[in-house]
Amino acid sequence: MMAVGGVQVPAVSAHADGPGLTVVAGTGVAGSSGDGGPATQAQLRNPLGIAAASSGAVYLADTGNHTVRMISPEGVISTIAGTGRQNSAAANSGPVIPADVTVPSGAKGTAFSLAAPTSIALAPDGTLYIADTGLFRVFALAPDGHLSVLAGTGTPAGAAGEAGPAAGEGGPAAEAALGQPGGLAVAPDGTVYIGDLDRHLIRAVAPNGTITTVAGNGGSTLTAAGGPATETAVADPDRLAVDSAGAVWLVADQTLLRLADGNLATATMSGSDAQGTWSLAETGGAVQSSSNSLVGVAASGQTVYALDGRDQSVRRLRSGYHLDTIATGNHSITGPIAVAGADVLYLIDNSNSRVYALRPPAPASGDTGNGISWRSLAVGGAAAVVVLGAVLLVAVRRRER
Repeated sequence: MMAVGGVQVPAVSAHADGPGLTVVAGTGVAGSSGDGGPATQAQLRNPLGIAAASSGAVYLADTGNHTVRMISPEGVISTIAGTGRQNSAAANSGPVIPADVTVPSGAKGTAFSLAAPTSIALAPDGTLYIADTGLFRVFALAPDGHLSVLAGTGTPAGAAGEAGPAAGEGGPAAEAALGQPGGLAVAPDGTVYIGDLDRHLIRAVAPNGTITTVAGNGGSTLTAAGGPATETAVADPDRLAVDSAGAVWLVADQTLLRLADGNLATATMSGSDAQGTWSLAETGGAVQSSSNSLVGVAASGQTVYALDGRDQSVRRLRSGYHLDTIATGNHSITGPIAVAGADVLYLIDNSNSRVYALRPPAPASGDTGNGISWRSLAVGGAAAVVVLGAVLLVAVRRRER
């Protein structure tokens, strides 16, 4: 057994029966409560982002409550950014946020009203990056609790694919216009990758604060399996992860892609539901495969985890192109997912405002890969709640400017 967010997550075998999931946060009823107490007794509202530290701390973008919350290793939840009042690009109800991250008098995260915090990502130095699709900005929350702007002017960028001078290409990221910031990920060297949902681009903010476009040609539909990254479409890049080698894994149009050395490749998966192989298609036409229903991705070392929204399975892509399905579900896990430390996975059910932890089984020689089943997991909420969660997700991602 190991403690995660104050709860015990059992180590389960690859062939274990039972749910395999442990509740980390949320009661199953949407609301806003619980700060200062056990996260399992706190109410969340439509959480859309998650990140985890090796210490056992878990960070949540509590989107419906316009806040970012942290679950301590002891399991206590608290708000670390946002006032709980909805901000907007037109009416800023919080203090002015300095663009220069070195300004020591920056505002406290809890003194600034966020609008729609969605994706979050944790840097090696403890900085938490927050994508706010309503404010068209990515914020940096320092370990001391101060907030600053990493990227975005607060004014949405222009046409899809546009990444010229008006969007600040090659200049300071805080002076660069973004469309709707979607997926976030941080590389081992501190580079922050931002998926721009409106403009179908991946932009990178270097440690010196300069922003550049590293993938996407502005196309809104995947048309090729791979090729030079800035000449290949990356439609709706809303989930990102970076492995220990610095390769960026992204879910675009529900397909898993890898960005490495300036080139994109599509990850394809084959074999039985339990076990198989994966490969990378680097050239040629668009690939239609089992990877075209993905809604989440996370990476730990050289291992990549992908959440399939069609059959609610978590697939593990290991070195040597080994693929196994480590868990299957019953349409209650919506994503995204995160991983940290001893490969403990965190999964969000945003339709029921809950967060779970899963400790994957260790790969075994001759493993047939039956994985863990959470089909017996009883999660409250009728079909209408699931539909409402989906509607809220679309509304946040595609809100009117």
